[in-house]
Amino acid sequence: MANTTNVAALKMASGSWNESLVLDSFLLDDVGLILNIPCSPLHHRDSLTWHYDRLGFYTALYSPKVAEAIAILQGLQFTIEVCLVPYVIESDALSMIKLIKEGEFPCYEVGIIVKDICLTLDSLASCLVDFTPRIANKAAHALAKLGLSLVDIGY
Repeated sequence: MANTTNVAALKMASGSWNESLVLDSFLLDDVGLILNIPCSPLHHRDSLTWHYDRLGFYTALYSPKVAEAIAILQGLQFTIEVCLVPYVIESDALSMIKLIKEGEFPCYEVGIIVKDICLTLDSLASCLVDFTPRIANKAAHALAKLGLSLVDIGY
């Protein structure tokens, strides 16, 4: 595999991993890890979304902002799966709600998740993501904690 290969080159047209290419391109220890990364159903251009820390390491821990974004995206996906339309997804993370409402995709780990949220919202009618103070919405806090505890989410 060339040094300039990007993630999109490792996927099939459907968006799923090209398992044989991944197997041919990576060490066996890494293949299982790569193939267990869920693929977004939305097709994005490759971009830097997860930066290393000050020591040069990548961490599997999510920041609170990423946990909140994951919870919102999962809430959207759940409402679509069970046909709960129209709906309102509430969050107590004002900075996250601002990113979604302004359609901003920062170039760090949360950006690609916010982009998935916005694209999902754009494809639906009768939906809203809104800010609600934590004191008024304990469900949003519980969803963020749930998002933080999940280990099988990857973007």
